[in-house]
Amino acid sequence: MNSLRDMRNKSVEQLKAAMEKFKNVDWYRVKFIPKGADDPLPPIPDVVEITPEDVEAAIKDWDETMPQYAGMLRSRVENKRDFDGEDS
Repeated sequence: MNSLRDMRNKSVEQLKAAMEKFKNVDWYRVKFIPKGADDPLPPIPDVVEITPEDVEAAIKDWDETMPQYAGMLRSRVENKRDFDGEDS
């Protein structure tokens, strides 16, 4: 029975052989065009209103998607400095 390492090495060798065979051939390159690429983009509104509910939903999504950083968007900035001279 072949070990996992033997199977991996065989696969690597087969891949190297295939790549060597086709190294000077350009016909294997294919351009993929996603469905809908010819459709016009939706219009961008001049003004976008972000409501407190939008902010809360974004924070909730962040906390669920990035659990290792959950709560970061609600953190309080300490030792804040005004580097551009404008109020923030």
